[in-house]
This record gives sequence, C-alpha cells and structure tokens, in this order.
Amino acid sequence: MGQYIRCIITDGNLTRDQLARMLPQISRRYRLEGDLLLHDAEAKAVLEFNHPGDGIMEDDVELLKRYAQEKQDSEHLASMLEKATSMIAAQDMTQQADEKEATRSALDPIWKWLLANRQALIVYEGGHFVDADGPHP
Repeated sequence: MGQYIRCIITDGNLTRDQLARMLPQISRRYRLEGDLLLHDAEAKAVLEFNHPGDGIMEDDVELLKRYAQEKQDSEHLASMLEKATSMIAAQDMTQQADEKEATRSALDPIWKWLLANRQALIVYEGGHFVDADGPHP
C-alpha cells in the first residue's frame, strides 16, 4: 500500500455517508464502495473515517502536531489540530511512483472541495500541510 493523506475536519462530523452524498457535487467520476474510493471505476484509495474517542484519531493528531511544530505557522496548525472533530485518512493503493502522482491528482478535487466548503486541513505524507489559505511551509 502507498502513502497516507489525512483530511482533518474542524467544523463538525464528517462520516462516510456524508462524503458519499458530497461526491456527486465534486464530480460524478467518484463513488465509494465500502471503504474504497473509486475514480472512473478504478480504486484509488482506501478511506478510513476517524472521530475523537475512537483510539486512532488521537494518535494521528499527536503525530501531526509533532510535524506541525517544525512549520512556520506552527501555532495556527496546532490550533486547527486541537479543534479536530473528524479525520479522513486516505491510503493510496498504488506501488509505483508514477501511479502515486496519478492517485494524488485524482484525490485533489476532493480535498479542494473540502477546503472550500468545510473548515479543514489536508496533511500529505511527511507533514506537508495545506488549508484554505494554501500550503504551510
């Protein structure tokens, strides 16, 4: 399996069913089948939906806080992470480097939509943070 991309939501709950209802607003090319996100009928990522108290989200948020400490906007990022109410962890299903970029490109419209319509923070593998204001070096 490939890399993780996490979407931290800070303005309420985001469930699998809610995302499934949002996907047609983003593009009819997307659909969910169980925990698989399909784009043009091709599985692109395994999605995991986490919430406070599930035993997973807290550990991931703590890891992301450590990454955030190294950023210029560390206080802003830490504040967003403290407000986390939901998290989607997307693990790409590719093995090859060129396929990983195609998967990331396929997922980007979803992240952009969430950034425009929700209070959200996208964290790419290795601690690369993006919110509605853009990347946080």
